[in-house]
Amino acid sequence: MKKSEANRNVDYRAFVDNYAVLAIATCFFYVLFFLLAMLLSESMIVSCFAALACLPFALSRFIKYRRKTVMKKVEQEFTEIMQAVLTSVSAGLPVDRAFAEIREIVSMNSSEEKTYKYFLKEVDAINMKTEMNYSFFSLLEDFAYRSGSRDIVNLAKALTVSGSAGGNAAYIMRNALANMRVKADSEKEIAHTLALPKYNHRIITLMPFFLTLMLKMLSKSYVDVLYTSSVGKTVMFCVAIMIFVAWFLGDCICDIKI
Repeated sequence: MKKSEANRNVDYRAFVDNYAVLAIATCFFYVLFFLLAMLLSESMIVSCFAALACLPFALSRFIKYRRKTVMKKVEQEFTEIMQAVLTSVSAGLPVDRAFAEIREIVSMNSSEEKTYKYFLKEVDAINMKTEMNYSFFSLLEDFAYRSGSRDIVNLAKALTVSGSAGGNAAYIMRNALANMRVKADSEKEIAHTLALPKYNHRIITLMPFFLTLMLKMLSKSYVDVLYTSSVGKTVMFCVAIMIFVAWFLGDCICDIKI
């Protein structure tokens, strides 16, 4: 399969960055966890194993975050382009014909092609296959399932039923897109509200490492007991576990879904 064809059939629910991005993220997280473990253990072996143990968890969170970001971007692009399609449908054009013409309109402005880099690939693929006598609505449903958005899936199903039963496609699209815009605005408001708590959460999570580093730089003998005695090592191990649990719980609390 050609690369361009593969890009047109991306499953955004399982979106994975290219190898270069994953390699950079892997190196970054490994070095970060290694340095943090060195602050708490002062042992190369322990730090290497701790970094390796935390690396899969960090990468899974990174991939999940990237998938969520891409899915939101696809949903945003879909909403904006379908709003332009709605204008043509309201003027009397069928949905598939209006969808085909929107690509020509976007092509007139090169900056818009960069803005809609994800969904335009899907538009090209759907239009190309529609010309080959594939069902437009089945292709739209296929994209909807790959997008990972329940709103896009519901709209695609409604348009499929409307196309076969002769329903009012403009009315369906208008209400669905309005609901998607309200949802997007609510998510932005929630993200804005949680921005400061998330920022404070990250600072508080990293504060024990900064305090440990400061004490080691100002008076190393004051904290040597934490690295030389068995009781001190146990305390540092418990502290590391508590910091990890606190970060995980705080991250889950701030992850609000609509």
